[in-house]
Amino acid sequence: MKIQVYADVLFIINFCMNLVVLCVCKRLLSCGGKRWRIAVSAAVGGVYSVCVFFPDISFLYTFILKAAVSAAMVWFSFPTKSAKAFFLRLGTFYLASFVLGGACMALMYMTDVGGKTGAILKNGAFYMQLPFRSVILASVGAYLLIISVSDAIKRIRGRRLYDVTIRLGENIVASRGMVDTGNSLTEPVTKRPVPVAQWSVVSGLLPAGCTKDNFIRYVPPERIKLIPCKSAGKENGVMWAVRADEMSFADKVVEKPLVGIYEGVLSEEYGILLHRGFF
Repeated sequence: MKIQVYADVLFIINFCMNLVVLCVCKRLLSCGGKRWRIAVSAAVGGVYSVCVFFPDISFLYTFILKAAVSAAMVWFSFPTKSAKAFFLRLGTFYLASFVLGGACMALMYMTDVGGKTGAILKNGAFYMQLPFRSVILASVGAYLLIISVSDAIKRIRGRRLYDVTIRLGENIVASRGMVDTGNSLTEPVTKRPVPVAQWSVVSGLLPAGCTKDNFIRYVPPERIKLIPCKSAGKENGVMWAVRADEMSFADKVVEKPLVGIYEGVLSEEYGILLHRGFF
């Protein structure tokens, strides 16, 4: 059976698969990649997959160039200056790709959909003669399945404690942080997760002389923000937050986090509530 390969279909399929993988990475790592960056990277991967059927440029499909293209896609989608954070994101990208690729192979093997639709897997490029609507539905379904399994695992693991380091300029503080599944505080515009730290932790990041009552006079205005929040008996509350330069814990590095300030004491065990969106 001779299979005809259409460049536009090949591009759309691989664009959708790349988009799913990158969106899964963004959700799992909470690294805040911008949508347009993710879309551009997915498109680059789609174009790269189309080139596989041009014999004159077969040199593009060496192991080194494949690794370079995937690394460039990850870096452009989720730019970072930390080598550790980059390799974590790259590893997550490959893991999600393997899961999605394995799901496609399992579908072809168990249902014979590959034989019925003319599926091809060549040099890492996946091709299947399916209607565009089916491609979109399958991509969305794969994304929802992976995220649902990931969220279920997170709930089973429950609350955890981590050593957390926060940096603002030259000031660095270290404290214990607890993953609080009830913390849903986010930035109003970007929707990025907002961790909450007790005053004794935040004060170590601020200039000498700062108190709970006057710290807004010591900190540059661009680093301070009021975050809408809810608490027991208070539906429309607000919380002061400070923009730090970096926060790290476990194998994660969060750049420019907005840290909410809790004026009391959270616990004797920990001084920071980590947002569930970080995990």
